[in-house]
Amino acid sequence: MSDFFSYENNMYRTLVSCNMLLKYQKQLAFCEVLIACLAIAISAQEAGQGNSSKLRTSIWLESGQIVNGRYFKLSADEPIQHQWIGHVFADLTQEVSIQDRLTLYAGIEAQLGYDTSPLKTVDDVLNEPPIQQITFDLIQAEGAYSIGNADKPYCKLGIGLFPFKYNPDARNLGEYLFRTGAYPGYIITTFDLPLARIAGLRLSSDYVPKLHQDLLITTMRKMRPFYDFTFSYLADYTMGSIFTIGAGASFCNLVSVDKSQTTPDDWYKNKYKTSPADSGHYTFQGTKLMARFSLDIKNLLPFRGIFGTEDLKLYGEGAVLGVENYPASDLFDSTNLINPYGYDDIAQKTPVMMGITIPAFKLLDVIAVEAEWYGCRYPDGYLQVLRNGLPLPDAPNTPGFTNNDYRKDDWKWSVYAKKEVVDGLSCIVQCARDHTRLNTKLAKNIDYEETLVKSNQWWWMAKVLYAF
Repeated sequence: MSDFFSYENNMYRTLVSCNMLLKYQKQLAFCEVLIACLAIAISAQEAGQGNSSKLRTSIWLESGQIVNGRYFKLSADEPIQHQWIGHVFADLTQEVSIQDRLTLYAGIEAQLGYDTSPLKTVDDVLNEPPIQQITFDLIQAEGAYSIGNADKPYCKLGIGLFPFKYNPDARNLGEYLFRTGAYPGYIITTFDLPLARIAGLRLSSDYVPKLHQDLLITTMRKMRPFYDFTFSYLADYTMGSIFTIGAGASFCNLVSVDKSQTTPDDWYKNKYKTSPADSGHYTFQGTKLMARFSLDIKNLLPFRGIFGTEDLKLYGEGAVLGVENYPASDLFDSTNLINPYGYDDIAQKTPVMMGITIPAFKLLDVIAVEAEWYGCRYPDGYLQVLRNGLPLPDAPNTPGFTNNDYRKDDWKWSVYAKKEVVDGLSCIVQCARDHTRLNTKLAKNIDYEETLVKSNQWWWMAKVLYAF
């Protein structure tokens, strides 16, 4: 037994050494990108001749807790309670404009924290204490070129990795077109980051007054199938300073680079049968539709001067996560269902969000209250997608949870408040029952399902941000 534990400890030390090496490799890569950004900025400044450079930096501390939540290795009778979470972030984005037509962006982000989730150690035979985690991420690497007249271009062409947000009012919920899946339907939310970071090509135009349009060809998603190409089109029109309406469509995985990954042809795992002569396979290909609106109520009032810029806005967004229908599968027998839910009920594929900003009378920058209804009947997770590469919904995998629990989790909510105390320094607070997922210390303990399922499960976070 002593030899066994000696072997285990040696293996653990080897893994830690490898992790340290990877960490230093990431730090080296971070420094290389930072040096490259500064070199580009210096070159642009020295070259002059219409070139300009901007360096944007943000540093923030965030901390809060999951007041009550679920975790797949803990039973329904032993939920996560008062689990504290805290991180320090720093990001750096370099913007270089060349001759008023070409703009280059390079952005990196660093995160420091202690991965202590879940609160009790799970499946760690060595019972090692939490270690400090430092991670780095590339958040933007884009080149954008203005086509047409430099003062009023027809459009702007961007290529690379870029942040994309089409609903400026959404503070937490919404932004469904690029933060969701269709088959299966899932929704992803992240604290104070109501946008998507996507890679590919985008063509944006504001040439027609009050009409904004985006055409995107995106690829290299973090979900399977990884390298397929998705085509999306969005447009919004603003009527005066009061009303904005927008819509969009996303043709997911329209161009498949590997059809066996986009539409797995596994006869046993991914096939449905509606009659002895009619069968088919579930697929990741699908069409998502989105519509939204924003009404600035204060601009209809004669005493609008007492309100802040973001006060008294009513907004909403809805989406259909896959217009194509696929039946439930009972190909074998009632105890071995591949997909007992099916994808043929539009009410179960349509998340709808409504929000309003409560008047803060310039005491706060914004107070936003949002609510969402999503009638999906299976867990909001993507275990089957990531591990098995199958366009199938997850089954309940938490001890004590049944299908009935997912018939009662249709409503989500969020309350968000922000105040810029002095120039560049802001305080942000949010409490919500949204689609947050739990971060864990070990990869094998990652829960691909959202943490907040039952009506009494929610979390809160606070953040102090300095941007310059």
